Amino acid sequence: MIRPPYIYKYYSINEFTLDAILNNYFWFCDIEKLNDPLDGRYLHSEKLLKKYNMPSKMNEELTKIFLWGVCSFTTNNNNILMWSHYANNHKGICLEFITLNERLLSEMLHPIIYTNKKPIINDFKDIMHKGLFRKSKNWQYESEWRLLGPADEKMNYNPKALSSIYLGAKIEKHDEERILSCIKLKSHINIKRASVNILSQCIEF
Repeated sequence: MIRPPYIYKYYSINEFTLDAILNNYFWFCDIEKLNDPLDGRYLHSEKLLKKYNMPSKMNEELTKIFLWGVCSFTTNNNNILMWSHYANNHKGICLEFITLNERLLSEMLHPIIYTNKKPIINDFKDIMHKGLFRKSKNWQYESEWRLLGPADEKMNYNPKALSSIYLGAKIEKHDEERILSCIKLKSHINIKRASVNILSQCIEF
């Protein structure tokens, strides 16, 4: 699998975000708290139900995957919708990571497969692929890659992996100052400012 050289993560600006940047960690959100109600859900095939003598009523609703947490990234740092949805309507930030500078990103990052096929598993080994690494095509604009880890836990990353911070086009002055203060001892991090090009209707830096 060829992983992208850079990966991005959008944030609203709050104490949690500042702490994550200051202390170099990724947070793994419980699947149950994600914004896609179908995330981490799957169906059993009839073959699998018969093989393990499982009741057919198990397929009356999607089975939920428990315990796992997700840390989501994207290959796209200039998506207007994502700036709106995940960075507080362009008032937040987007972090840029160099994947080769962090083992978690260079070895454990997985792309999301976008498909409208039902997530039916024929074998329990399919759960990860069809339950955690697939989403419907409604989410395709996110170009998501994700890490899996223990739910509601953090994992530290190599500080050198964080290469740039993109400030939202509508970031408030006091929030910009909080970000700059947070990285004042991290001289390797570049600061870039987003703007909206009215003519092209695109985000530019």
